[in-house]
Amino acid sequence: PAVPGLDATMVVRFQTQVLIESGGWLEISLPAGMEPSCSGNQFDPFAIPDTGTCRVVDDTNVIVTLNSTMVPGEYAFALQVTPPSTVPIRNTIDVILKDRDGVIRDAAVDIDGIEIQDKLKIQATELVWTQSKALR
Repeated sequence: PAVPGLDATMVVRFQTQVLIESGGWLEISLPAGMEPSCSGNQFDPFAIPDTGTCRVVDDTNVIVTLNSTMVPGEYAFALQVTPPSTVPIRNTIDVILKDRDGVIRDAAVDIDGIEIQDKLKIQATELVWTQSKALR
């Protein structure tokens, strides 16, 4: 589950049966208000081929370019998101794989989005200490 307004790491894992040559890209569409970020260490391409860039198009769309060939297999990467304060009306994710000509070669759409804990009540507890001594 996601907590509204708190930065979180979102892992996108997918499997493809097609070969995509260098120059292709992934388009990821997130629920409204998810506020993705993938600059610097906010993007981790830990299980995808050499990645050129990760670019946030707007508050729901991210493009990940591929600098090397993607063969059929299972892949994953992570990016930073900040969940919205309420559950979006359309709480689904789309992952679209396009070749270098922009032709859709594979896609997974309407994947259930993460649960947003919009009614979660959190408060700090009082920090208390004593002057107790060890071994007494």
